[in-house]
Amino acid sequence: MKRWIKYGLIQGTLMAVIITVLFPLIDGTFSTIKLLTGIPVFMLSGLLWGYFMLGRHPKKLQDEKVG
Repeated sequence: MKRWIKYGLIQGTLMAVIITVLFPLIDGTFSTIKLLTGIPVFMLSGLLWGYFMLGRHPKKLQDEKVG
């Protein structure tokens, strides 16, 4: 598995657990509908985060020869 996919899924899982499970349990507003709709959204956003932060390699600057 590529590194950016692994870290993206971890990021998405942590966001989903914290935002759709932990905070609603504290507030008393937990809903399975919000959980089921939130999981794919957070997984996708985690994968996008992983791709943009770790997956894309910046283009290396080419050395210009002077002389």
